[in-house]
Amino acid sequence: VAFQGDRVDVFNPDYYLGLAYNATRRYAEAEAAFTRVVSAGLLRQGDREFEELRKQTARATYERTLQDGDRAVAAGRFADAEKALQSLIGTLADDGRAGKLVERARESLNAGNIAQQAPPVYTTPEPQPTVQQTVQQTVQQSVPPANAPIANTVQQPPGPTQTANTATPAAKAPDPKNAANIVKAPNPPANVRVDPRPATPPAPANEARAELEGMTAYLAGDYDAAIRILQPVFDIDPPSQRVAFYLACSYVARAVLGGAAGEDILAEARQMFTYAAGDSAQFAADRAFISPAVLQRLGSTASQSARRAAAAS
Repeated sequence: VAFQGDRVDVFNPDYYLGLAYNATRRYAEAEAAFTRVVSAGLLRQGDREFEELRKQTARATYERTLQDGDRAVAAGRFADAEKALQSLIGTLADDGRAGKLVERARESLNAGNIAQQAPPVYTTPEPQPTVQQTVQQTVQQSVPPANAPIANTVQQPPGPTQTANTATPAAKAPDPKNAANIVKAPNPPANVRVDPRPATPPAPANEARAELEGMTAYLAGDYDAAIRILQPVFDIDPPSQRVAFYLACSYVARAVLGGAAGEDILAEARQMFTYAAGDSAQFAADRAFISPAVLQRLGSTASQSARRAAAAS
């Protein structure tokens, strides 16, 4: 910073370092740099850079908290996300995104609570009616009014060795005079359902397809989509090692891109990477497509060995 005239100014590198971090979206590091400026008392009320420091600090805190809240929502920690984001609403840097993310977290939390309180989808079916009762009800419902003409052609019930005719027209009702004979028939009409069963439950999620879609999203650089796809599959016990590998890489890649990552997120990602045995031979081909910065943050020893070998050659 150039000055004109005979003057002295305080050497304040952390202030400009914080500006650079904000410009490159490394908000957690920017926030830490601005905190050091304030703690050292290098800028005070009335200094020409003080107002800009206040705006830049608010922006760093806002963006960093938004990133943490977005990660919490993606991980299903909706209450934690709402609590953290509420502090941003109405602040100097608030542009409305915090409120929208809060609403998203609340909707997801309410949807989860409603699902937990909902009754079971599949209930015990009612006692199965007997054939005789079902046929009696069919006959009673089929009898026309007293003043209505009775059809000349009557469909006879199936005999003991016959099967029901499934093509019987609905307009041909049985003769009321023969109701007793219909009741005594051993087989019910084909259009009477005497064995109600509950609906077949849905098939389980296709883990292999979700694994492939999550890998595709990661390799395309869409880390948020990869997390949304892989996290539910990872929560299945026991999770696939490949799902754990790419989910860990997705969390760290998004943190590296955003320039900030909480220690809790990094610790969870390292645990996923360790569970997946990410340094093993089975992931050698996968590691070729993973950023060295991501592997380094995950504590990968295989990537360090590869770099040393490449440097030696």
